[in-house]
Amino acid sequence: MALEVLMYGTIKAISERLFHAYGGDEPLAVLIWDRPAIADIGRDDHVTDEEVLTVLEYIGSLPISLYRDAGINREGVEEMIYETIARRRRSVTVDAGMLESVLHLAASVLDSNTPEDMDAETRSGHLAIAVLVKVLHTCRPPPGGRQYSGG
Repeated sequence: MALEVLMYGTIKAISERLFHAYGGDEPLAVLIWDRPAIADIGRDDHVTDEEVLTVLEYIGSLPISLYRDAGINREGVEEMIYETIARRRRSVTVDAGMLESVLHLAASVLDSNTPEDMDAETRSGHLAIAVLVKVLHTCRPPPGGRQYSGG
């Protein structure tokens, strides 16, 4: 009888789930994909730790029937890495005026009375917004309208 057990998490959490689902005397074969294995496969693509963990979580959330039938091999992991990178590193094109409006709105939400009252995260957010607004003002708009393409 195949039980669906989430197989992503810490060793302790997975062990507890397996024990609860199968008991202590059930023989199991465990095949492991860990952070170093995923990072090694994604080394040439410069995967981030967050991307590695996203792939691990995806693998661990797959239905048991899927990896029993199809397996999780290197090629499958490479495809998962590619898809994860594509989702996180995609480029978008945004109307420059709209982007500037959103940046000003974000700055007003982050605003406090004085810089001394801001925490480090708020100051960092203000700096990032200021840099983006400066970039918008220094970019020459293409013919037909102001557009900003960024990654």
